Amino acid sequence: MSQTKSSIIYKKIKQDLTDGVYPAGEKLKISHLKEVYNVSLTPLREALSQLAAQGMLDQENNKGFSIPNLSYSDILEIKHTRILVETEALCLSLKNGDMDWEASLVAAHHKLSRLSLSLKDLEAWSEAHEEFHAILLSGSQSNYLIDFSIRLNLALDKYRRIAEPDQNIREKLDAQHDELLQLALNRNIDKAVEVLTSHITLSCQSAIDLLVSQEPIHI
Repeated sequence: MSQTKSSIIYKKIKQDLTDGVYPAGEKLKISHLKEVYNVSLTPLREALSQLAAQGMLDQENNKGFSIPNLSYSDILEIKHTRILVETEALCLSLKNGDMDWEASLVAAHHKLSRLSLSLKDLEAWSEAHEEFHAILLSGSQSNYLIDFSIRLNLALDKYRRIAEPDQNIREKLDAQHDELLQLALNRNIDKAVEVLTSHITLSCQSAIDLLVSQEPIHI
């Protein structure tokens, strides 16, 4: 029962973190969270520990949990690391992916494309987007690369919420999903890596531009 409650609370808190309910740098009070989510201490701590392990929360010994601060240098590190990890996983996917992988990728792209036609349900689009990218890399058959890419995407979530969605960027990203599908099916590794690198850079750009305007850049 505790694990079931923990999973439910995990999803609720994760969604609130993605929606920006808690400001960056805020220390979370366990007593307050117990009331807000109507949950006992054990499943709450399990959920918070899981979110901390994924990088969505900061955790310090004897100091509890807090919301990660946002910084220009941090998002640049996320972007650069995503490029390293995801392009390597993509290369392996295009080399090793079988027909079942191709079929799953086509299905995931179809679902994402239908949702991309409307901005009404951003949560559903976000889930479909995450699924498409996960399947794109799943042909690599590397659990470590896949798990690390998931963690990096979760780390990026806190930046996605601070910048207003740019429709022009959104349309470019959707077009790149179409390109990635065709390049993956054609096993065009070099061009696929080029498009994915551009895709990751573009997906981070709105938040990068906003952070650059708010703080001095230290090289």
